[in-house]
Amino acid sequence: MSKAEKRLREIESQLDEAMYNLPIYKINRDKALQLVASLYESLEMALQLQVVRSQDHPEALSEAEKKSESLKGALATAIQHINNICPETEGENGVGQPAIDQCIELLGTSSLYQYVEVNYKGIRPGILSPSIEEDSPDQITIAFRPVDDKVQRYEIMNEILIEENSRLYQDRMSAIKQALHKKYPKLTNWRLKDAYYSAIADSQTDLLFHLPDEMDLAGYKVKDIKHVWSKLLYKAYMASHAARKDCLPILDKIGVLPEHMLPNLLYFIDVDEFDGVDRHVVESILDDLTFGTMKGKQKYGSLMTEPLIQLTDGARFVSPTFISHNLAGRNINATLNRIYAGTVDKDTVSKEAYFVHELESILKLFPALKGGGPTQLPGDLPDVDYAIYDPISKTMVALEMKWITEPVTAQEIVSRDEDLYKGLHVQIPNYKAGITANLESFMKKTFEEIDPVDHIDYFVLTKISIGSGKINDDSNRIINIRMLKKALFDHGGNLYEATQALRTGAYLPQENVHYKIVENRYPFAGVNFITCGKEVLEPFSLQTPDDLKFFPGKIE
Repeated sequence: MSKAEKRLREIESQLDEAMYNLPIYKINRDKALQLVASLYESLEMALQLQVVRSQDHPEALSEAEKKSESLKGALATAIQHINNICPETEGENGVGQPAIDQCIELLGTSSLYQYVEVNYKGIRPGILSPSIEEDSPDQITIAFRPVDDKVQRYEIMNEILIEENSRLYQDRMSAIKQALHKKYPKLTNWRLKDAYYSAIADSQTDLLFHLPDEMDLAGYKVKDIKHVWSKLLYKAYMASHAARKDCLPILDKIGVLPEHMLPNLLYFIDVDEFDGVDRHVVESILDDLTFGTMKGKQKYGSLMTEPLIQLTDGARFVSPTFISHNLAGRNINATLNRIYAGTVDKDTVSKEAYFVHELESILKLFPALKGGGPTQLPGDLPDVDYAIYDPISKTMVALEMKWITEPVTAQEIVSRDEDLYKGLHVQIPNYKAGITANLESFMKKTFEEIDPVDHIDYFVLTKISIGSGKINDDSNRIINIRMLKKALFDHGGNLYEATQALRTGAYLPQENVHYKIVENRYPFAGVNFITCGKEVLEPFSLQTPDDLKFFPGKIE
């Protein structure tokens, strides 16, 4: 270990000590878990009041949304440390304003510590290179910068693509809620509330899960996971509605909630309320989504992906706001992948069929385009997953389709590189060799007739992310399905023009157009940090005219 590495470890220990020595850790664990989650709910309510007041002030609205996102990460970090440090059976009772102040201090400290953790974790996979720029008794400054410009560029592009996909979900959810507000303009009795929140929970769940209902996922049917999640959302929404009715007027008037109202902000789970699925299946799914213990092959966990919190007596609760923001389809898939490694992606036939179905639903918007696959190539070469042909521009595109478990954050991109590397550097060259060896045979097998082909191109197609800068070769051959759809819309279904635009990177976030790279500086525990980030310039969007016509659930 070099002298610099040793000093970095020493500073990391100093930072951990600042996080681990807070007074809240003397409080009984169960009390601390409930108190910090309740305070998070009250702070989110206050932020939502701020959002309502800022509708005509975009900058204030954006600031409130950033605070909400940071607060969500702070809660996840705080719960993790309470779970690891607070005494389970002893400890202080944690009542009164001192305990509340300690929880607020924990959330504030956690909001900074989460960024410290991200930077230190970025060293191991070779994404970030740290350097100690000042080291004296009076001043310590550490800079965490990407190992090279390409790695930084791809990390930011992936982050923006993940955000863009999340925004599509938010826009669709907003459209659904508007439709439901028209259907249920006033929630004057419990039947209307029940119908309204049940429809929201069902619709939200349908939007979040992009897998067929009958597919097997780690021993569960996807439809059972969806049913349990939808019921959990519905119960949380109902609990939140009841709490807000009493709490919002007080928050609006004095800005804080009295201590006796805080416990009412959480939803405690009753397994008996989860009808429609076998009880043992419900309990198993809830166990897998409970944070705090390592299960199966799991090596790490996060409240972000396991949002249920368990107390010493086995009782479980959720923060309604936290789970309503949860991108459950992706997060649950990631969690099950950690617990049941090797089984989550076992049913690749169903995943591939669903991905192909999604692709074919796009092609139907352009009647001239033909699609087909999988197509067997000669000898030991792999099957071509899917191919598209445009008779007008005489263009054929072969697609290697990657239905990977999508990363939750941009920092996790590198963990998906192996599969995408194979697609880009092994499968595509094999596709090219097999197709060009006998193009007529390939066209006949795939499209049932031999059409003229003037242009051929090859892409790796994903759901969202496009791999890190460590494996990308800047050929722009890894694209996501929304990039392909947007290119086809913009070029009227002309496959040649669409693929040319994709190859130039026209449907990727552009530096100095959509973002610029900036250095962020912040202090934590006596250390000044310099990190690289992005400043959004123009909004990046892959939206197409039909994006908001998607209305799942039972909305008429």
